[in-house]
Amino acid sequence: MDAREIYFRDVYPRLKPPVTERYPLVSLRPGPGRTPLCKHKLLMVVALTGTGKSTALDILSRRLGGGGLGVIPARREVADWIAIPLAQHWSGHALAPAADRVQRFAYTRRFAGRVEGGMAAAFSWLNLAADYEGPLLSEGIRGDNEIRYALTHFPRWRIVELALHPLARLRRLSGRNETFDRAAGNADLSFLPLELRDEAAARLRAGEIS
Repeated sequence: MDAREIYFRDVYPRLKPPVTERYPLVSLRPGPGRTPLCKHKLLMVVALTGTGKSTALDILSRRLGGGGLGVIPARREVADWIAIPLAQHWSGHALAPAADRVQRFAYTRRFAGRVEGGMAAAFSWLNLAADYEGPLLSEGIRGDNEIRYALTHFPRWRIVELALHPLARLRRLSGRNETFDRAAGNADLSFLPLELRDEAAARLRAGEIS
């Protein structure tokens, strides 16, 4: 039994509310009048949190006449509906919302370790109304593995990657005050290039980043 079959047998029936309550054109189960999301044209913006994805997507949506956004779930929601609960099931944990960023990453890593393509594959589990002909914009995938999987398996998708200087990104994150950005534990700057760590530590002490 593959991961998707396990999900629909053991996890999906226990989730509330169903995805269709928030996204009426989307379903997780295939059915009449629905086609897999990978069969639709989709512009996927790829970037780390705090890089400016939302700003870029808002600009793109306005240029498309206000369409494209909100048609399909965002990455966080797909993780909440698919990757995290399935990883919790595999781990023997109770199905429950995961608010802490580090905990969420641990679950999505476990999902990616057992499902080729990780969150890119999770997006392909979505089904969209077959007669939908409008634009589709999303920011759902991250990292080389997910990008490579999407480019290989979803030829109708177009992927645009955004980049921002790491310290500028940290400043943006520090000023957001979003619950999702919270993580328990001490500051760990090891993800930064060596040449930026001293400057980041100084900014942390000065309260410019948190």
